[in-house]
Amino acid sequence: MILLNIFFLSDKLRKILKIIILTPSLFLLSTYILSIPLGLYIMFAPQLGLDYSRGFTSIYFISYMIPFLTPFNISRAFLFISLIIVYSICIFAAYKLEANMKVIIRKPWSGFNDLTSNWLISMPTISGMLFILVTVLQSFQESVGIPTGSITLPDPYGGLLSLAYSPIVEEIGFRFTPIGTIVAISLSRYLKFKFLPLAIIWPDKGKSWARLPTIHDHGLKGITVPEWTAIFGTSTIFGLIHYTAGGGWNVGKISSAAVAGIALAMIYLWKGIHASILLHWFFNYYGYIWDVAETVHQSLFINLSFVIYGFTLFLGILGWIILTWKIGVNIKKKMVAHNDDHIFKPPKMVSESNT
Repeated sequence: MILLNIFFLSDKLRKILKIIILTPSLFLLSTYILSIPLGLYIMFAPQLGLDYSRGFTSIYFISYMIPFLTPFNISRAFLFISLIIVYSICIFAAYKLEANMKVIIRKPWSGFNDLTSNWLISMPTISGMLFILVTVLQSFQESVGIPTGSITLPDPYGGLLSLAYSPIVEEIGFRFTPIGTIVAISLSRYLKFKFLPLAIIWPDKGKSWARLPTIHDHGLKGITVPEWTAIFGTSTIFGLIHYTAGGGWNVGKISSAAVAGIALAMIYLWKGIHASILLHWFFNYYGYIWDVAETVHQSLFINLSFVIYGFTLFLGILGWIILTWKIGVNIKKKMVAHNDDHIFKPPKMVSESNT
């Protein structure tokens, strides 16, 4: 703790730390972008992928945590291209809607806190932190005899399509519709009806328009009691459905999926639906695309996968260290303030002139 205090008290060291975080974050961001055309190449360039994409598949949706299977069958190629377009839009939205990334990159010596001002910059660290949290939780459960299991994918191409599809429908079904409805009801007293759709897409921005406490300015205090109830409720169901739906997951998946659901819900409330979709995409499509790429061109992608994993793990560990330090500082401040409030103050003496 003493070492952390010395480290963070220095302005210069704080700026160096920002560069240490920014460099691997920009590298990982480049791999996020690279994974988009890579998915198209893997799905359509090899003959096996091209043959698979020519087939048809059924479509399902999730609304208010209830899945709906539609009677429609559409081309796998059309569906996959549509999903790639949605992810491209989410990346573009994250780039345009928040702080200018060019300013953050051009001025690496500026404020440390601006690393969280754009989701594309903060996503590598947050995804690494969540990856570590889920891994540690699952490892602990496995050590006490609670198996997590693993998902069973039909083939690389079917798996890629499934893992590209699930983040979008699950974020709509478990975050956007149930939690978004609560946000809309809460903000309807403060905003005109025409602003509510945009507020549901990005709840923290809607609160800012309504001049209510936001996560950006007030941290966890910017989350209301109804929102906390929705976060834990939807995340619990999110965990249970992963287990009950089958597919290879065991009982240990309930808790790890619920923890991931809590993180996804908080990111949705803070950064918007595009951000929670991208975070979910990281664990599904992005995490799987490199495995498939290795089977196609092992010599080319195996080293890249190792670097991606290493940087993600590094940023996750660093993120947990910084978060732990900040929590410790806040606790220390509260203790000091509490002690100051309880310092004994002698009563004022009554002057003789007033007796």
